[in-house]
Amino acid sequence: CGDLFGTGAFRRWLRLCTGLEPRSSGRAEIRRFRPGLDYTVAARAAGTTAEIAELDATLTFVGASAAPAAADEGGEEDVWASEEVGGFESYLAADDDEDETVEAQEVYRGADADGPLVNLPAAANALCLVMRDAKTLRFVKYLSRDAPSSRVDLSATFPVDAPDASSSGDSADDESAAAAA
Repeated sequence: CGDLFGTGAFRRWLRLCTGLEPRSSGRAEIRRFRPGLDYTVAARAAGTTAEIAELDATLTFVGASAAPAAADEGGEEDVWASEEVGGFESYLAADDDEDETVEAQEVYRGADADGPLVNLPAAANALCLVMRDAKTLRFVKYLSRDAPSSRVDLSATFPVDAPDASSSGDSADDESAAAAA
């Protein structure tokens, strides 16, 4: 896994695709989520600060199933895309609570309007790239026993420079307020 994602060529490709410069060869792992058994806990990016964000690169594989139920429902791709069987990767805005612990992160909460920033359904041979800052939680939803197969992914995280916050609107408002005073 590290042999693929940790190469200089892959980091150069990431820079070309995203405009973000990986600061190191990153952390890579192979993960398997079995139907009815596995998920991850919502957690903040480990190495992020106001200046450093993380770029997640996840190559996902889902297998073919001999289960006739998947074929009856319009195909396995549709089952995974519906998110009804779980196994999708979700990114959420974290609460502003600075004292948040791992135990508090295990149950993600929020009003209906505060839903996920993005859900990435499991798909066969799909590469997803997501940049996240210190205020973003990431997790893989529990994989239902009704899932057509296991979800396997190669996941790597690279530290990158956090893009400057979009302050053009804020500074324009500040200038307008100063001019009015």
